[in-house]
Amino acid sequence: MRPNDLTVVGLGIVGACATWAAARAGARVVAFDAGIAGEGTSGTSFAWLNAVRKEPEAYHRLNADGMAAHRELARELGADAGHHAGGSLEWAEGDDGERELRARVARLAGRGYPAEWITRERAVALEPALVVPERVREVAFYAMDAWLDAPRLIRTLLSAASRHGAEIRERTRIEGVVVDGREVSADAVLICVGPATEAYLATLGVRMPVGRVPGLLAVTSPPAQPLQRVVHAPGVHLRPDVSGGLLLGADDVDAPAAQADSPTTLDALAASLLERASRVMPAARGVKVVDRRVGVRPMPADRHTIAGRIPGFDNAWLIATHSGVTLGPLLGRLIAEEIVDGTSHAALAPFLILGIYQAWSRQDLAKAKILARDIERGKTWLIQNARVFVGDGKVIESASILIKGGKIAEIYEGNAPDPKTLKADVVEAAGKTVLPGLIDVHVHLGATGGFVDDFSKFDPKKAVERELQ
Repeated sequence: MRPNDLTVVGLGIVGACATWAAARAGARVVAFDAGIAGEGTSGTSFAWLNAVRKEPEAYHRLNADGMAAHRELARELGADAGHHAGGSLEWAEGDDGERELRARVARLAGRGYPAEWITRERAVALEPALVVPERVREVAFYAMDAWLDAPRLIRTLLSAASRHGAEIRERTRIEGVVVDGREVSADAVLICVGPATEAYLATLGVRMPVGRVPGLLAVTSPPAQPLQRVVHAPGVHLRPDVSGGLLLGADDVDAPAAQADSPTTLDALAASLLERASRVMPAARGVKVVDRRVGVRPMPADRHTIAGRIPGFDNAWLIATHSGVTLGPLLGRLIAEEIVDGTSHAALAPFLILGIYQAWSRQDLAKAKILARDIERGKTWLIQNARVFVGDGKVIESASILIKGGKIAEIYEGNAPDPKTLKADVVEAAGKTVLPGLIDVHVHLGATGGFVDDFSKFDPKKAVERELQ
C-alpha cells in the first residue's frame, strides 16, 4: 500500500468531510469504511441542521458555525450538497413546555441566532399542510435551519476527494493500522467511527466514554399535500424525506425502540409516529409507513463533541459528536487543517481531548480556556470602523487596527485593506471606542496585609511571596 499523509477510518458525514478537506488541501488520503459510506449513522439520522437546543453557548456557536459551513458548501456544490433550506417551526403545549420554549427563543435571539415568534396564521401560510391548534397564537420560527440529504452530500464529497487523488475503500474492516494483513503507512490517522468510538479506541488502550443512543425514524409514502421544512410539534417531529414522503420521529419512542424484541414492536412504534403526525398534518392520514429505521448515534459523556489528538498518540486524531450532521463540514475542515498544516482553531478549544478522556473538571476547563486564549493571541485580527484613542491625545474617528500575534501591527485611518488579503478575522467595532489598556502596576510588595501589633514578628519575605502569588 502506498505511503500516505492521512488515513481516515469511518466515512459517515464527519469522515467524508475530513477526507474531502484534506485531499483538497493537497494531502494524500486513504479512507476506509467497514460498510458503505453514508449508510451507517449518517444515513439513519433526522439530519436537522440547527443550533436550537445546543448548550452551553460554546456548543451552540460551534453548531451555528456548522450550519454556516453547510450553506457555504451549498453555494459551492449546488444541489449535490443535499442542503434543503427553509427554516423550521416549533410550538409547545402545557405551561412548562411553553415557558421553556419562550425562554429558549429569547436566549437564542439574544445570541444573534435567527429565532423569532410568528403568528399562527403566518406559520400556516408557510406550511399550508399543517393544522396548528387554535389555542396556539404564536409559533417559533428558526429561519436559517435546514435539513440535509446526508448520503447525497457524502457521495458528492467522496467523489470530489477521489478527483483530488484520495483512495476510498468501502466494505473494508480496519483494526488498528493493519488492513487485510498489510500495514498502513501514514503520517496521521483520523478516527471517525461514531457509535463504535469507545470500542474501537479500547483496542488501542484508550478509554473514551462515548455511548450509543438508538433512535427510531419512520418513512412514509408521499402525502397528497407536501411538507416544505422541519416541524417540531408536541409529540412528533417531521420533515420532508428525499423519497417525497415524510420522515417522522419522537424522542419518547427511542427508548422503547431500543428495547424492542421483535419487528412487530417496531412496526407498532412507527405506526404511532404516523398517528401523531396526522394530528398536525391531515394529509398524513392518507399515507403508509414504507420504512422504519433504528439508527445508533454516538453520545460523548458530556453530550457534546470530542475533537482533537488522541491521548498518548502524536499522530492520531479523533472526532466523535452527537451533532455529526450539523457539524460534519466544519469539524472535518478544522481537523483536516490541523493535521495537514498544523493550524489550530480556537472554536475547538472547549472540545479538545484534554486527558485520558474528555473530563469537564475545573482543571480541564481551565486548560481549555488557556489554550483558547493562546490560539486567539496567535491569530490575525482586523478591528474595523472603530473610534481609536491613541493615547497621546490623538483621536481617530474612524480607523481599523490590524493585530498579529497579540500585538498591534498597523492602524489604518479611514478604509482598511480587504481582510482577505490580510488573512485576518474581522471584529466589527462600529460605534465603539478602542483605547489602550489601563493596568495598575502599583503594588506594595512588603505590605503587612493587615494590622501588626509586634513588628518584630513581621516577616517581609513571606509578605513579598504572598503578594507575588
